[in-house]
Amino acid sequence: MGKIIITDDNGEDREYLHQRVQKYNQKYFEKAEFQDISVCLKSESGEIQAGLAGTVRGNWFLVWELWVKEELRRKKLGSEILKKAEEEARKRGCQYVLLDTFEFQAPEFYKKKRIP
Repeated sequence: MGKIIITDDNGEDREYLHQRVQKYNQKYFEKAEFQDISVCLKSESGEIQAGLAGTVRGNWFLVWELWVKEELRRKKLGSEILKKAEEEARKRGCQYVLLDTFEFQAPEFYKKKRIP
């Protein structure tokens, strides 16, 4: 056994740990494949104005990021994007959604969401 050390992560350690946890977790999902999904609103020039990034894992849809450009907030774009993502996740066999957020990140927006 080695020595426990603390370092600033350059991404390699995190990616290594991520891969190991995913490999372990995969055997506990009904379907083994993991699929990444992104749903984005893009401008005419291709710039992302709002979007969601998530992953389908078995019958779970994990939402990693949901972002709307500041000047476009409160126009229901976040709701529309989340709805489209949920619809796609259902098509891919998801029955559950996991979304984690900080208390300061639009708490009223998330309280309104009910996923049937």
